[in-house]
Amino acid sequence: FDVQTSECIQRIPAGEGYRFRQPSWAPDDKSLLVLRDGPDGVALLKINLQDDKTEILIPESYENISYPVWGNDLIYYSSPYSGIDNIYAFDPASANHYQVTSRMFGAFYPFYDQKNNTLYYSDYTADGFQIVKTIADKENWKPKNEVIVKDVLSTYADNLQQQENGEAWIKRDTTDNKAEYIIGPYNTIEDAFNFHTWTIRPGFGSLTADLVSNNLLNTLSFNMSGGYYGYENTMIGAVGFAYTGLRPVISASFGKTGRNFTPLDSEMEVSGTEFAANFAVMMPSVKTSGIYTFSHAYGVIGGYRDFSGITRNENLPMLGSTFGFAGLAYNASYVRQKSIRDLKPKHSFYINAEVSSSLQQSYLIDHASASIDYVLPGISRHDVVTLEGAVEFQNYINYFAPAQIVFPRGYEFENLRDLTKGSITYEFPIFYPDFKIGSLVYFKRLRGGLFTDYAYSINRSKEFLSVGSEIVFDCNWLSSLQLELPLGYRISYLPFSKTLVH
Repeated sequence: FDVQTSECIQRIPAGEGYRFRQPSWAPDDKSLLVLRDGPDGVALLKINLQDDKTEILIPESYENISYPVWGNDLIYYSSPYSGIDNIYAFDPASANHYQVTSRMFGAFYPFYDQKNNTLYYSDYTADGFQIVKTIADKENWKPKNEVIVKDVLSTYADNLQQQENGEAWIKRDTTDNKAEYIIGPYNTIEDAFNFHTWTIRPGFGSLTADLVSNNLLNTLSFNMSGGYYGYENTMIGAVGFAYTGLRPVISASFGKTGRNFTPLDSEMEVSGTEFAANFAVMMPSVKTSGIYTFSHAYGVIGGYRDFSGITRNENLPMLGSTFGFAGLAYNASYVRQKSIRDLKPKHSFYINAEVSSSLQQSYLIDHASASIDYVLPGISRHDVVTLEGAVEFQNYINYFAPAQIVFPRGYEFENLRDLTKGSITYEFPIFYPDFKIGSLVYFKRLRGGLFTDYAYSINRSKEFLSVGSEIVFDCNWLSSLQLELPLGYRISYLPFSKTLVH
């Protein structure tokens, strides 16, 4: 077609019972590579546009080759020949085929860069496609006739039946040999709970075990959690739910938390159990543009606290035994798609902010926190630099709400009326052991890090400064992709006190 006039310049018929697909230019710009589907499978053809003559390069077969491209006198194409799609090369001069890639989940869409003798292709991963490259060196390729072919289809049914212990996985009506499916109305109440995942999750100074449920429509989520709150050396437990079937999203949580803290502007430590109820009504939004995803949510938050179970000195007045609060919340993230070995998505940022006020105090704002993390690329390919800024302050009378920002590394946690913090962390992968101990733990990666934290409390006129390093194993536990908990060692130096902390 002439793109200026929309005139059809040349038409090449595929023939009755055939069709052409996925054409690409030959290096001489006078011929096309094209796949032709026919009754006996797929063939690769070369069509001379000067005289419409057709040359069959790869005869018809049921090997589903795709996306052929020329490159340095070779033709690269994608094929599921071994049972997994990979890139292969065909030499028209010798009629030999070679396996170029051997990827775990599949390689597609080859493109050859003649200037740099580099082959680009799309590598399929659990997170989708990512573009990778490799030097086109025939010495490293395997002849196609030496490739081990995994006969998946012919053994699939037998393997599935053996896996199910010989039991039928589809109930059938033996009288007329038709599949029997139970059809009925969706029951909102009976089908509300569908527990499917348990995991262990680190948080702000905490480590909790979670049990997660989602209904079949994925509009109602429910979770139960319990664990340890390290900042106050206590146990915590809660249940929560979120309804996402409509906008705004409504969520709530209820739980009991052990408390062990020194109230603001006091030296008297209090301890006991606090009942906490939290509510949120948020309006979310997600927008994807190329390799970037921008998501944010804003809305109102509220809650209720009953700390009548907390033992305290009679001379220590508090808000009472209960109080409520309400406020606003905003969170946002701008995340770039990352490769498998990137420690974090580069050129990405994360923002969290909350302000709230007690319904029983006269202050306009009783608790506010905000943080922003920005991730930059490091010196080497998969290294990252994380810049963090955070601020938090509280106006409660003889009370202390759980902290919303991470305390400077190397220091023991303190109850402070205000804290402003900044940090720089440089992280880099060291090596990938790809080692497991049975089904207990899989060691995925060993990484290192260098950091410096600085924080300042205006109310206490107190500074915090630490520099240090850490070495961490990224691990998956109990053969679960969800259960990812790192193991590591950190050493921090505190210049103000000239102290080394392990």
